[in-house]
Amino acid sequence: MKGTKMKRIKNLICIFLVFIICFAVCACSKTREVSVEETESIAPQTIGTSAAEATDTNITSAKAAQSRAEISTDNKQTKPTRSTTTTKYVKPTYASTIDGYVTIPNHQPGTPDTEEKTVYVITDVKSNISGKIRLSGIELTVDKYSGAVLYVNYTVKPDNNLYENCDYTIQKLENGQWTDFEQIREIDPGKTSTLSKIEKITYSLHEYYHLDKYFNNVEDGRYKLKPNFCTDIEMKNSAGYEIEFTVTKKSVKEAEATQKIENPVSANIRLASYSTNYTYTLFDSRQLTRVTQLYNSLGLSPIEKPKTLYGSYMLTVIDSSGYEHSLILYNGGIVVSKNGCYYFAENGNELFDYFEAIHLNT
Repeated sequence: MKGTKMKRIKNLICIFLVFIICFAVCACSKTREVSVEETESIAPQTIGTSAAEATDTNITSAKAAQSRAEISTDNKQTKPTRSTTTTKYVKPTYASTIDGYVTIPNHQPGTPDTEEKTVYVITDVKSNISGKIRLSGIELTVDKYSGAVLYVNYTVKPDNNLYENCDYTIQKLENGQWTDFEQIREIDPGKTSTLSKIEKITYSLHEYYHLDKYFNNVEDGRYKLKPNFCTDIEMKNSAGYEIEFTVTKKSVKEAEATQKIENPVSANIRLASYSTNYTYTLFDSRQLTRVTQLYNSLGLSPIEKPKTLYGSYMLTVIDSSGYEHSLILYNGGIVVSKNGCYYFAENGNELFDYFEAIHLNT
């Protein structure tokens, strides 16, 4: 009797275990069905297409991804290098027609100043300045207020390892020998400066060499300037730079607005917006010839003074007949100022671009 009772209890336990296992299996199956149904029901709502459309969409997406990858690859192939982006000059866009400018039908050209003036023309410039610094312009003026002053512009590149102070020497060629004027001495440790003071930037150094302490009536002749540039801050190791040039004193008068340049002797370009004698000198005959051609090819139509004037360069050319030809270029070269009058200039953009190239590449 007791064995029968124990057997019955074991059967009940087995039945209970089977029930639990079956319940667990059913629950897992139901969970899986619900998950699949929810996934299948949610997906069409999100995409909003049939199975076939979904396939097309996936293909399109794959093609788009491939296209983006190809475009990305192309961009990597054509992307400019860092040096290109930092040094490339992008030419500004300027207006190129007379539209917007008020013309003057019965224009009378401005009367040039008939009074002669004295200028000191510098020609035949030679220099051994090179490397991280080079000569870009030189000009000599003499007046009753400041006396004789030699203005010299240098283009200075970064990391040049050069120093300067106020010392310099002027010599004159006499009887085939270089004769020293009294050496200019203004040594002051506080005035010694490094030419690498502006990091990673090419800049223009504008120097004034005051000659009035020693001579004001500069005679014609061949001169040599020795600026004091050194390779050490103690100013003991000279870079040995020299600039030779010929000075010719001339009496000139202003040329008429329509007068062409003949037989140019010298030419200087400066930024007209600067009040200083910031000068680029055309050192070689090729530059002088090109500027003369561009100047003489200008087609000028008189206009009223524009309300907006910008981007200006000033050109001064001395010819062998004693005429000074000058103009100011504005607005990319299409506006010219001469003898106090304004003109729309055909081909003026070519002259402006030539000046721009000299300014940016010096």
